[in-house]
Amino acid sequence: MLFLLQDGITNGAIYALLGLALVLVFAVTRVILIPQGEFVTYGALSYAMLATGQVPGTARLAVAMGVVAFGLDLFAGRRSLRLKLVARAAAINIVLPVAILALIVTAMLVWDHYDGKKRAAPAARPRRKSADTIVR
Repeated sequence: MLFLLQDGITNGAIYALLGLALVLVFAVTRVILIPQGEFVTYGALSYAMLATGQVPGTARLAVAMGVVAFGLDLFAGRRSLRLKLVARAAAINIVLPVAILALIVTAMLVWDHYDGKKRAAPAARPRRKSADTIVR
């Protein structure tokens, strides 16, 4: 019974935060943010992958999109490429996502080390016995 109460409070808090975010965005911009549900879904799926001990695809996607954004920044500022602007673009677009990915991987390695138990691969399905084996 306590589990149901905890689950209800958790789900209620998630829905309340989602509703509050929709209201805040609409109050400021007067536009309904349709993809907000996708952001929640990405967050939930990323958490689910972290809980199973895997690196979420969203972290790798952030690094790839950071490289693309860096290339677009270089293309946009190709006429006046100064070292300060290139370094700032590299720090924001490449170094930050790579640092976050490295933090996630390091935390997972440390967690596995101190967890005391290794995450095992899924067990193979047991073989079915044939009719000849059952009869004997």
